[in-house]
Amino acid sequence: MTERGTNAYKQLSPVPPPVARAVRAARAAGFADSCRPEQGRLLHVLAGGATGTIAETGTGCGVGLAWPAAGAGPPRTAGHRTAPRPRPGHRGGHPPRRG
Repeated sequence: MTERGTNAYKQLSPVPPPVARAVRAARAAGFADSCRPEQGRLLHVLAGGATGTIAETGTGCGVGLAWPAAGAGPPRTAGHRTAPRPRPGHRGGHPPRRG
């Protein structure tokens, strides 16, 4: 995240499609502090040499993640976790007791 990083993409030569989509999302959301292109290009190059899992923690609209994702080369296995769906009768807090 960089102050006014999103504006740095205004006059930039073509960027990878995932980066372009993330920049459009940042602009649409009014998020001004995306990863700067210079930082992104470094992440892109570093990801190209990675042999394992690549992780990135974001604060905005995915621009910082889009750079290494575009540079990672062959698809990699990634874990994804979603919130569990509430069970019938569950009203928040602790799950209902059974039995």
